[in-house]
Amino acid sequence: WGIGTLGWSLCLSAMLHADTETVEQSPDIVLIVADDLGWGDLDRHGNPVHQTPNLDRMEDDGATMLHHFTAPDGAPAQSNLLTGRHFLRTGVSDDVEAAHILHHAEITVAEVLHDHGYRCGFFGNWMMGQNFPHHPAGQGFQTWDLEADPVAAALRFLQEERTDPALAVVWLSAPGRPRNPDSLQDSVE
Repeated sequence: WGIGTLGWSLCLSAMLHADTETVEQSPDIVLIVADDLGWGDLDRHGNPVHQTPNLDRMEDDGATMLHHFTAPDGAPAQSNLLTGRHFLRTGVSDDVEAAHILHHAEITVAEVLHDHGYRCGFFGNWMMGQNFPHHPAGQGFQTWDLEADPVAAALRFLQEERTDPALAVVWLSAPGRPRNPDSLQDSVE
């Protein structure tokens, strides 16, 4: 358990055990992760090449995990962040072939939150198996969209009329593996 996992645990524990008479509704949780985006890649942290005003503003308005230690590769990092366990314990040791399959018995944050009345959605780059039970549906997510624009899909999910709180995990493949490198290059210039 790293510091990031401890942070998740404390945050979830406080939310799920809050006095229900003083809290009208549990908050929505939006987790946005960009593959291979490092701390030093942001304008805010001194990068002289990239201007990232929207990410800087999101950091100002939200919670930032600056001490979450995880694996350096996509699928192991995803398993670590979503389960709170070291990636080697989850069955995910690499991004290739069978080494990226999350053990079905692993418990994800989506499964925990769903048990506490949350609607959970995953949008974007799922890397831990494409067939059930390794697919998002087998890991606690009731809604998922692995093909479309993940940000637009997550916004639609969050804007649906509902009474229950929501968890939206948005896992962006850019800058790790942009879907359309030409359009990304145009936006950088």
